[in-house]
Amino acid sequence: MTIKSYFPQYLSKIDRFKQRAVYDTAKRVISLVSEFPLTIEGVNDICQYFKESYAPNSARTFIERYRAIMNAYFRDVYDIDNTEDDSIYRRNEQLNSAFKRNLKRVRAERPQKSFLTKEQINDIASLELSGFSKEVRDVFLFQYYNLGLRISDALLIKVGNVKNGIMSYRSKKTKKSFTFAMNEKAQVIYDEYSEGRSDDDYLFSFVESRGAKTTLDSSIISWRGRINKELKNIGVLAKIPFPLETHTARRSFGNAIRDYSINDAQNLLGHSSYSTTQKYMGQLSNLYNNAAKAL
Repeated sequence: MTIKSYFPQYLSKIDRFKQRAVYDTAKRVISLVSEFPLTIEGVNDICQYFKESYAPNSARTFIERYRAIMNAYFRDVYDIDNTEDDSIYRRNEQLNSAFKRNLKRVRAERPQKSFLTKEQINDIASLELSGFSKEVRDVFLFQYYNLGLRISDALLIKVGNVKNGIMSYRSKKTKKSFTFAMNEKAQVIYDEYSEGRSDDDYLFSFVESRGAKTTLDSSIISWRGRINKELKNIGVLAKIPFPLETHTARRSFGNAIRDYSINDAQNLLGHSSYSTTQKYMGQLSNLYNNAAKAL
């Protein structure tokens, strides 16, 4: 069996629902490498193509995925771990060495951590949206206005977490508790989505609509992906020059408080690490209330 004829078998082994990113990357790589021979020269040629055609991080991802496919091919077709044929083992080692050499020549980029200005936040807030797009935009703004709320927390906020304009919640990630006065913009969003609902209802409808067999964690992961996808569309409408994602709201809040002391900013963002707060600020109680009013 050639590696080209092995490709469908490889794809069939990936759970395309639980491992969607892996499946999509593998399918893309297979479409690009199918005409290249599985030789050292072929590996060098396709790796060179990746390096010339894609950004460094994407090139590395494609090279690493093709290497994983190649090794799976040798395991499944030649039983590489148990074979007594030294030539098969040597060929696998030589190809792995070629992949390693090519990976060393691709310097990984540090991803840019983009943030929004107050003007850009206002542009997003002023968009005329409806339905799913509107709720996605509103949960994003709710994150930003509420001191850079994590999406995992924003999706779990219930109507009863706010009383008389005071937000109280426990972070899902850090288990820290936060209490602060919401600013007027956050209050407007809260009032709209809480109207006619009980304290036990989620403020936003996303995780509330999950299936009976879907866990809360898997629902958050699934909805975060769908929300990020729609945020990219919203960013285009608002003429934002980079792709929006839920975490952009948190980074943008970190930038908005860049003039605060590191210790104060760390408390506001709920970071356990001082260095993490520095990254958010760029060289990044009443404190919570003052910060919320500044947005």
